[in-house]
Amino acid sequence: MQLILCSQCGLQIHRSPYQIARSSIFFCSNKCHTLYKYGPETIKKRFLSKIEKQSDGCWLWKGVKNRKGYGQFGIDSKMLSCHRVSWKLYRGELPAGVHVLHKCDVRNCVNPDHLFLGTNKDNVIDSVHKGRRSQGIQHFRAKLNPDKVRTIRKMFRSDKFLKIKIARHFEVAVGTIKAVLDGITWKHVE
Repeated sequence: MQLILCSQCGLQIHRSPYQIARSSIFFCSNKCHTLYKYGPETIKKRFLSKIEKQSDGCWLWKGVKNRKGYGQFGIDSKMLSCHRVSWKLYRGELPAGVHVLHKCDVRNCVNPDHLFLGTNKDNVIDSVHKGRRSQGIQHFRAKLNPDKVRTIRKMFRSDKFLKIKIARHFEVAVGTIKAVLDGITWKHVE
């Protein structure tokens, strides 16, 4: 084995005489190979070739999408979310644990001006404000409806029923009744 330098980053790597005889370009990792082969500008050109700019300002991803409708882009043998790639190309690196959210609420939009950073909590709050979270009877596991919620509140206010009795009557957990009464769930029902 002989020591040679990575053609991209200059890191010393071991290669056999046979490998050295076959090539004059060597890489320490797939990342260095990708950067050498494509470079940041080529990645950006390839990325831009897969978007369609709309009159409303959205840049719609026309490449591969996942089952939820978010664009996917391959770099260094990995599939990445396009809106995250767009942020990195136009705004810089992402801090750990940070989400890239859409102002326009179009899942396959990759316009960096339509994106902003936030936490997981920010993402949930944003989806609630935009009406994308199932709540009430629209939730697939809902056992209650607005009429039942009103009845639960009325029963509890009458001081004749304990939460456990109400829960048994409606075939739900006591925690569900507590959440209804405390205004944590079904707060949209008066």
